[in-house]
Amino acid sequence: AETGQQLASAGSELAQFAFKKAQIGADNEAQQASAELDVALQQMQLNLLQNPNMQNADAQYKAQSKQLIDQFKGKLSNKLAKDAYAQRALRIQTRNQTSFSKANNARVVQQRTVLLDQDTNNLLTFATDLNNSFALRATAAADALSAIEDAAGDLGPEEVNKRQDKFYYSLARDSLIKAIDGGEDAETVINEFR
Repeated sequence: AETGQQLASAGSELAQFAFKKAQIGADNEAQQASAELDVALQQMQLNLLQNPNMQNADAQYKAQSKQLIDQFKGKLSNKLAKDAYAQRALRIQTRNQTSFSKANNARVVQQRTVLLDQDTNNLLTFATDLNNSFALRATAAADALSAIEDAAGDLGPEEVNKRQDKFYYSLARDSLIKAIDGGEDAETVINEFR
């Protein structure tokens, strides 16, 4: 009877060791697939940050990251490896998604600034062109100020105030320069601004 217990105990230890060996093998396989997933997600992030349409890049990131996760999961040999991979993949996906979202959101604000600068400069050029009627120049100046005001949600009130002050300064300076360059008397032009 004692020999039977010893055999049962040895069999149990062997089974536990075999399970442990399978578990460690699955963990190694999951770890390797997860590391490859991490590299693939980071490369995808770099590629998608080149997309000029930030909203489209965000949607593509979500879809492509799921495809990559499934692709690497499909290469695993058994259920144990797939279960271990699922936990690791979730952490990696969350970390990379957060990183991508921060970088992509920063591009939104940056692009908003670039577009606002271009629009404001174009309207400033039109508003200071003395060949345009006063009404057209005033409308262009008002449009520029409205565009700056509309950006308050993205840039914040302090930046909006700075941009408005800069626009007023540029409007006055450029108008004076163009009037004087056009042959008008400097004192008359200055008095018209008062």
